[in-house]
Amino acid sequence: MSLTGRWVLIKSEDSGSRKTDHQNQPSDVILNIRKNGYFIVYDTFVDPKWRKKGLPLIQERTSGQWKLEDSLLTMIHDEKDTSYSEQFKVIRCDGTELVTERSNKKTTIYRTYGRK
Repeated sequence: MSLTGRWVLIKSEDSGSRKTDHQNQPSDVILNIRKNGYFIVYDTFVDPKWRKKGLPLIQERTSGQWKLEDSLLTMIHDEKDTSYSEQFKVIRCDGTELVTERSNKKTTIYRTYGRK
């Protein structure tokens, strides 16, 4: 299972069956997982109208370090003076699709990414 590479967020769904389609939006959410143990999550504008406005094409959301143990993906986000950790269960990862699950006290969120 190779997580490394660029993944584009396609859809997210929570345990209450609320679905969000992330395709056909003005921007794509990209998860870039690098072999060196670092990751970056960013928006990249795909709508030509946004590009004409002169906005930067890439807007960083978060970055940090990642590690994978069995099917548990840990992402440690670096922020200005602090860091925080998120854990995801990798449900499926093949050459074209990455599906993660993240649970908190209230809900479980599934995210589906496609290879970019």
